[in-house]
Amino acid sequence: MLLRVINDQFTWLQRPEDFSWLKAGEIQADPLSDLRTKENELSLYEYSEEIDLQRIIAAFAAKRKDLDKVDYISFNPDLLKQAGIKTTRDSNGETADEKVNKWHIALFELSSQKIVALASLLLRDGMSDRKFPKDVGALIIQSVKSGWISKDKLGKNIPAGLKKFGLTY
Repeated sequence: MLLRVINDQFTWLQRPEDFSWLKAGEIQADPLSDLRTKENELSLYEYSEEIDLQRIIAAFAAKRKDLDKVDYISFNPDLLKQAGIKTTRDSNGETADEKVNKWHIALFELSSQKIVALASLLLRDGMSDRKFPKDVGALIIQSVKSGWISKDKLGKNIPAGLKKFGLTY
């Protein structure tokens, strides 16, 4: 499975058929903001087990300034082929967990048409979800205790956020 962290899972819960003003084959524009590219590339992370998914969420959230929810969409890698998107593992991710960084996949040579095609497929077949701040904090604690994330890699206000929920490492 592949994972993309998104801003708001509810954007992905709405389907094109929920918008009467869309023409056949069109999708709403809001999901495209979660597929914003940099240099025509987009980052994803690959996982196969639930523990890997949890580790990715913790790794991503640990570098944030504050402890907050994490919304994400997960999907089958076959959707990338359907959208005609090229992938590479030539670059590492930029999370707080070095192993998770190796699970990074870059989508490259992306056009606006390919992004729209991917968004359409994700709206149809992707699964969006949310981890609430307390749950995210518990995942960060688990990663610190397991030695996957060093305390010195935590975002500025993460320790205070953990403390707020009574979470300690």
